Amino acid sequence: MVVSFTWPGWLGSESMRKYLIVGLVILGAILVLFGADLFRREPATIDDQVPEGSVEASEAEKRTLDTSGPVQLEFPNLRGSVTIKTGEPGTVVVTAIRRASGADDESARRELELVTSEITPSPGRLVLATKIDTGRWPFTRSAAGKHVDYQLVVQEGSGVIVTNGVGSVKINGLKEGVTVTGPKVDVSLTNVNGGIKVRVDLGQIRVDGGGGGLELSTRQGSISAGKVGGKALTVIGNENISLLDGEIVGDVKVSSQSGDIKILRIHGKSVTADVTKGSIDIEETTADGALTATTKEGGISLTRTNAETLEATTSSGPIDLSETQGAMDLSTNNGGVSLWRATPRSLRVSATDAVYFSGLFSPLGQHSIATSSGDIAVYVAKESSLKLDASSSDGVSVDPMITLKGGSSGDKHLQASINDGMAPLTLSTKKGSIRIQTGEPRFFPR
Repeated sequence: MVVSFTWPGWLGSESMRKYLIVGLVILGAILVLFGADLFRREPATIDDQVPEGSVEASEAEKRTLDTSGPVQLEFPNLRGSVTIKTGEPGTVVVTAIRRASGADDESARRELELVTSEITPSPGRLVLATKIDTGRWPFTRSAAGKHVDYQLVVQEGSGVIVTNGVGSVKINGLKEGVTVTGPKVDVSLTNVNGGIKVRVDLGQIRVDGGGGGLELSTRQGSISAGKVGGKALTVIGNENISLLDGEIVGDVKVSSQSGDIKILRIHGKSVTADVTKGSIDIEETTADGALTATTKEGGISLTRTNAETLEATTSSGPIDLSETQGAMDLSTNNGGVSLWRATPRSLRVSATDAVYFSGLFSPLGQHSIATSSGDIAVYVAKESSLKLDASSSDGVSVDPMITLKGGSSGDKHLQASINDGMAPLTLSTKKGSIRIQTGEPRFFPR
């Protein structure tokens, strides 16, 4: 079969057909270049710009659902807020507040009709879905200012799953875990057990009491977690991170691209803090294995920490330790190091500025302090037993209260033993002096 096509009479001329073809080509180019902006909208977020002076309309619906026990609460495509607290067993009380904005009361009410909340109960499960009618291409409409706020009272054994969320989540007292994901969600959790998993692109994360292990991640926003426990603790952020009071069975891993890390009173199998640009402050924290702090640009401070091995590394910044224990490896490419009341099982220090030490060297480990430019001051007890090998461009001075065997104070390269020479200690500075003194300084200069 042969299909023939005849141009309409009004397009019969060759010139008219050429104009039509050119027009279609131009229209196609416009659609390709600008179509996404002219005719298509991405899924709406509740923080889309609402015109100043807009009027909001809202409507609340309250339902009480009977349950035989705890339920799994699911919020797919959340647009709005979720607030959950615990109540009596056997029921779930849901209040859904639909909200929309318009130029006046009448238009706001019309916009409100485009916002729906679908509550679907099933045994052990309750799905609360928010739907916003934005029309169909090419006649889409804005979803700015349209959302649903949920308030729930549930049995404490319930759990929560929020997916693709935009808004906020606030939960208090649940015992079966919480999972939150989405492009923009602020999360606040209090006394939540059963495991916590939060992964958002933008939003602050706050946890005050959490058990069962935690995985917290945001690409933009601060993170704080306190009174936490469980199998493991993993925190990934791009701003300031603060951890307080935690007993973790497994590993504690904290990392940030840009922001300071603060860890206080945390115990884990291992503790790792890593920041690209920012400082690290770890206090009253212990690790069964390794405690590691690494930053490319920023200082590191460790206070009253104890670990099998302790490693602190920074490309630029000082390292300060106070009342620390463990096998220590400290390195800075641009800064000094201070250790106050330290009891290293072994010690390796590499610095580019002054190094200060006070404490006790274990006789069971090797100890070395080296700096490319700066003084080295070592304060030890009068009874300390050291096997000393010290070299300095400006000489090595030893407190007269210390009895040397095999060398003399003032030598540029001093090899001697102090009180039978039990703990091997190597000191080296390419530009500066070395002082070995008894007692304890009130403070270290910086």
